[in-house]
Amino acid sequence: RDHCKGDLVLILDADHVPTVDILRNTVGFFLRDPKLFLVQTPHYFINPDPLERNLRTYERMPSENEMFYNQIQHGLDFWNASFFCGSAALLRRKHLDEIGGIAGDTITEDAETAMTLHGLGYNSVYYGKPMIAGLQPETFSGFIVQRSRWAQGMVQIFLLKNPWKQPKMKLSQRLAYTSSVFFWFFPFARVIFFLAPGLYLLFSLKIVDAFMPTDLLIYTLPHMIGALALSNILYGRTRWPFISELYETIQSVHVLPAIINVMKDPRAPSFAVTPKGERLEQDFISQLALPFYVLLVFNIVLLIAGVIRLYLVPEDLGIILLTMGLAAVNLIYALAAIGIMLEKSQKRSAYRISTRWANIPATLHADDQPIAVRLINISHAGAGLQANQGLTLNESVSLKVAVPAWGGTVVAIPSRLVRSRHITSGEWELGLRFEPKTIEHKRAIVALVYGDSGLHEANQRRRQHRIGLAEGFMFLMRTAFTHATENFRFLTRQFAERLRVRGQRLITLFISRKPTA
Repeated sequence: RDHCKGDLVLILDADHVPTVDILRNTVGFFLRDPKLFLVQTPHYFINPDPLERNLRTYERMPSENEMFYNQIQHGLDFWNASFFCGSAALLRRKHLDEIGGIAGDTITEDAETAMTLHGLGYNSVYYGKPMIAGLQPETFSGFIVQRSRWAQGMVQIFLLKNPWKQPKMKLSQRLAYTSSVFFWFFPFARVIFFLAPGLYLLFSLKIVDAFMPTDLLIYTLPHMIGALALSNILYGRTRWPFISELYETIQSVHVLPAIINVMKDPRAPSFAVTPKGERLEQDFISQLALPFYVLLVFNIVLLIAGVIRLYLVPEDLGIILLTMGLAAVNLIYALAAIGIMLEKSQKRSAYRISTRWANIPATLHADDQPIAVRLINISHAGAGLQANQGLTLNESVSLKVAVPAWGGTVVAIPSRLVRSRHITSGEWELGLRFEPKTIEHKRAIVALVYGDSGLHEANQRRRQHRIGLAEGFMFLMRTAFTHATENFRFLTRQFAERLRVRGQRLITLFISRKPTA
């Protein structure tokens, strides 16, 4: 408190860099409503999460967080129930002081703080313009650390700070918080979905009342297609069909024990920092991969059992086809999950932000000769360019570029050419490493890379498009088989290499022990 005297507090994660307009776009809300305690804005990430990185979908498919920040938070805001997400938010100081500062009874202190202040009758606003750039965990293990904390924290909130016991909350707010909490119980439903086909195919337990194929056509199939179609109509622009189920599949096995533990002892969880900014020197299989290999084998066994049951009990055709269909779907998700478990190397010192579509004016100056270039990507470490001629590697150059965040002001950034590659006739790809000499150069680089919220919006919009159910299912199958095959090839190479090394050791040992004449 001694170090913070302002009326408003801007909260940012350590890896979140704000744009120049974040305060200009958010402070005004507090002038209009004296009971406003929060203005929350979206989190925009410049790197892919493990699913996007390992399946190579980041540039073409909406990110997982986009449905939450582009649609769900707007819906919560309609009911005055948008909550604090830990960063990219402006809070009123006096309302925080009223509850003793940021809440700390749970490990999701952000949502807990918001619920406490909503419970006192204060208001929140969600402003849907991305005005920070941050990082997501690079590895699947880091991803699970983050999601386990979120799941445990939200369950803690319900058990320790129950929204139905908050004194001044409206019914709509109580329902909104309850929905946000109950989402995190998806691992129970997902694990049941994994196991249900086996209950019938292996143990003859009746899991659904459908014995004839016509039952499936009349009841089950229309319901499933209708649910998927409605979801695609509502959310298809920010979440493709079948992708939510894939995210749930890869999380459920590992998050379920965390949820059970917090239900046993709501005060037991401790805060775990999400690892970010990791460099991965080589490809490897995640240490959390084993359950998905087991799931794959389990569903192969179920399909074999289904074929046998069709032969032995043909009168149960309907339920056999249904459970085999569920097992086949689970098999596809298991293959996709296995593809995600092959962690791809990440050697870049800084993530690049695409500027290919931004048309940022830029020229490269080498030996005082200006060369028109197209800025295709940038980071705080350097930039990628396209030009109509190549240059000498290691040459000192100056990149003159109009900084959108500064109203198009042209700045010159000292740089060094580290890559020059001829790609097509009359076109070259150049790579620059920035070499700032002054603090003004560094300010210009930060403003260029992170300062323009319009660039973040444009990159999001480029990915946000709807695809049909059939196209979505084909995308899932193609992605699953392609990347699971990569995983199996990697395992085969590793196994062959281990055999080779062990063989060499045995030969060396045999030779060393061979008696001499």
